[in-house]
Amino acid sequence: MTTLLPPAPSGVPLLGCQTPRLRSVPPAVSSAGQETIELAASAGLDLDLWQQLSLIDALGETDQGLWAAFEMVEIVARQNGKGGIIEARELAGLFLFGERRIVYTAHLTETALDAFYRLLELIQSTPELDSQVKSVNTANGKEGIVLKSGQRIRFKTRIAAGGRGLQGDCVFLDEAMYVQPTMIGSLVPTMASRPNPQLWWVGSAVDKRIMPHGASFSRVRRRGIAGDPRVCLNEWSAPDDTDRNDPPMEAIAAANPGMGIRITVGFIRDEQGAMAPETWAVERLGIGLWFEEEDVPDVIDPEVWRALTGRMALTGAVALGLSMTPLAPKRPQVLSIAAASRTTDGKTHIEVGYHDTGVGAAAEIARLVAAMQPCALVINGNDPAMSLKPELLKLDIEPEAMSSSQMAQACGAFHLDAIGALLQHTGDPLLKGSLSVAGQRVMTGGGWAWTAIEPGADISPLEAATAAHWGLANFGDRALPPALPPVAVKASETPIVTGDLMSMGF
Repeated sequence: MTTLLPPAPSGVPLLGCQTPRLRSVPPAVSSAGQETIELAASAGLDLDLWQQLSLIDALGETDQGLWAAFEMVEIVARQNGKGGIIEARELAGLFLFGERRIVYTAHLTETALDAFYRLLELIQSTPELDSQVKSVNTANGKEGIVLKSGQRIRFKTRIAAGGRGLQGDCVFLDEAMYVQPTMIGSLVPTMASRPNPQLWWVGSAVDKRIMPHGASFSRVRRRGIAGDPRVCLNEWSAPDDTDRNDPPMEAIAAANPGMGIRITVGFIRDEQGAMAPETWAVERLGIGLWFEEEDVPDVIDPEVWRALTGRMALTGAVALGLSMTPLAPKRPQVLSIAAASRTTDGKTHIEVGYHDTGVGAAAEIARLVAAMQPCALVINGNDPAMSLKPELLKLDIEPEAMSSSQMAQACGAFHLDAIGALLQHTGDPLLKGSLSVAGQRVMTGGGWAWTAIEPGADISPLEAATAAHWGLANFGDRALPPALPPVAVKASETPIVTGDLMSMGF
């Protein structure tokens, strides 16, 4: 039997805790939080102390004037007032920080619409801000505000097709419990081109029993708890060992900073009586049933991948594949070059033979092409490695550019060969590592493509190997120079040169 919350002892204020139980803040030399708080107040948005603290933490700045936190993770139970934090940050992005594009997203259309009209009301009720507005779009699915400066904010409902259309200086993922990994994989690389981006994850605790896409939110929470220097985490929650049936008032307060301000003990008491203890613990105490790392299956099981390690001799044509990591501030682009060839027992052997900066890469590729005489040099048409094409053409090398549909076919064929034991590799740690951070991004026209499930993760070795695998399947029968004799493949000991196939060219 559930025990309802007892009345508070006489003289004890029924106020929620204003500091989070779990808090991780990247080092910063200053914060734009106070300016944001003052701007919000001028628009009639008076923030609670806990809301102010979240903004001060999230808007810490480095000595170079960049956000100390690329990702802000705000976890708090519903009805406490998380929307006020978002609105204050949106106002600051438009009227203080000069951010050119801000995107707010939600899982539900009604949530996105409510967020749009709440911000619009704040702006229109403040003449100084409203005078800077050029236009307001209220068309269904196109809600947004444009300033005379050209800055804009859009409000969108998230869709399964991904996040490539959500590029912005600041992106909000409200109702973050429902963010699909495929969306993050396509969203984060697009933000890398922005000068000072920030990604906000805002939501309540995950219940993995009913939230199958809660793995993304769980993953960034784990990174925040671990002290990732680019993640700011504020979580209001009761301790995990709290009695779900008879929680002390301190536990309720720890999970509900808005208690006594915009949510009452009476409401919480009614909720507790109406819900099962486990559900109420997630929804109101913030004690989530979070995904652990082992709960999220790899696209290719590590044991299946390990079993593909082999040394069968190679023969016939060779195809090369290229992939490059996205351009990002303070992070050099890395180019991967992979090769594929047939084994004498009919499997496809893959290796990564180059994994280094893309500086001077065209000359290196030309050397490889001259040495290996590949049947094809393949690049995904949407890959950053396509930037090398003009230089390659000057060297009389014309790469095969895969379309989006062909990339989906390539990923599907690679996956099928892997689980069907029709691949061979040398145990290269580069491929193993990229597989461990790779997920599946749903393609608009059907099928899927590889995507990084961790922001900034390098999956270029896997993408290059997939391109080479596709190239061999589609161009391996082209007329070739006299075939090289079969060569034995040796297990990899280094991440750069991984076997005799690639060492012929390297």
